[in-house]
Amino acid sequence: MRTRRRISNISYNTVDFFENIIKELYNSHNIEWCYWILHKADTDDTKNHIHFVLQPSGSIDTFQLHDLFIQPVDYNVKPLCVTSKWFFTNSLDDWLLYVIHYKPYLLSKGLTRNIFYDFNDIKSTDEDALKYDINAIDTTKYNRLNIIKDAVNNKIPFATLVQNGQIPINLRTQYQFQYKELQKLKYAENRKKGFIQIDKETAEIIGFTD
Repeated sequence: MRTRRRISNISYNTVDFFENIIKELYNSHNIEWCYWILHKADTDDTKNHIHFVLQPSGSIDTFQLHDLFIQPVDYNVKPLCVTSKWFFTNSLDDWLLYVIHYKPYLLSKGLTRNIFYDFNDIKSTDEDALKYDINAIDTTKYNRLNIIKDAVNNKIPFATLVQNGQIPINLRTQYQFQYKELQKLKYAENRKKGFIQIDKETAEIIGFTD
């Protein structure tokens, strides 16, 4: 497949090998830039891996690109490489927020992780471009998480948020997941302090006694 679009993938190469390939691609003007970050094994993957996104300088063959990352290890051992599937990365904001495991973003997607990162952990072939893209991220759409946090802390039922228009009806399922996840955290913090209040009709946790 040939493409000019921004693409991303996951690499299982050693860091040195991976960075050398990226350096070659950049110096030969095959890519305009590349951002990458090393992730330790977590709930989504049992191996250390590198998330990366790159912008081709022109039309690029993803099959040939894949083959550049084949890294021989030992005899009878499967070579290290990137995954076989390349992803079109339309939203750079989403990629940047995901790879640092930004909590409000993960909750909005129904995801959880145990390890979290910082924008400073992301490397780039163009540091100025990376700083520009990080500063351009719009996180306002995740502000509803603060509303949900306050609701859980103040024992306000999720249905009330919907009725008051604080949570759009078409996003109810998405934000209800966040509400329940925060309730679980609140439960863990308060289970030694008092009793859980249960809604008799829905069997949902609606609050905690002090």
